Amino acid sequence: MFLLGCVRPGRRQQSLSRLITPKRLSRHGLCKNSTNSRLALLPENSTNSILEPPSCPEGTAELEGLEDLSPEEKRVLERKLKKVRKKEEKKRLKEEGMTLQKTNPPGPSAEQQALDYLTCWAENRSQWKFQKTRQTWLLQHIFDSEKIPDEKYSVLLQYLEGLRGSGRDTTVQKALSLVEESGKAAEDIVVQQRAHRAREVIQLLS
Repeated sequence: MFLLGCVRPGRRQQSLSRLITPKRLSRHGLCKNSTNSRLALLPENSTNSILEPPSCPEGTAELEGLEDLSPEEKRVLERKLKKVRKKEEKKRLKEEGMTLQKTNPPGPSAEQQALDYLTCWAENRSQWKFQKTRQTWLLQHIFDSEKIPDEKYSVLLQYLEGLRGSGRDTTVQKALSLVEESGKAAEDIVVQQRAHRAREVIQLLS
């Protein structure tokens, strides 16, 4: 798209018309189908100086006209073209980003990864590898029946038999705290459920 901030009457308008050629449009990455979408960006008094360019066939001869523009008009023209290219680049990057987001769905949650880690330990020991992050998640939620259902909890108790070091000590201390807390909330079902698991963990690890 070739635009001028100000167009002199007479000869300047005619030279601008000759300036808009398929070859120049193609060189700047613009064709007929991209020109109309940008006319709305122009002041109303500037649209009369723009010719509707044809399609952009290769090899079209370039017409005379560029030499008729003053240095100031050339600078204005370059600024206009730079803005158009910048806007098209932003639009392209935005579309590519949206496409990438649609084609790459989010991966499994930390909860699912931890449970899969536990299942792999129980059922496919040859492929299992120790992962501290997964073990930490399991120990943090061991007393939560919503995070770790009963069928996984029984497997986790077997896993805990091999627990050593600070992780073992921290788990026992947390279990003792839950048992103590349960004495102050005898009617709280959730607290009592956690305390029941805590007693089993204390018996296993102490």
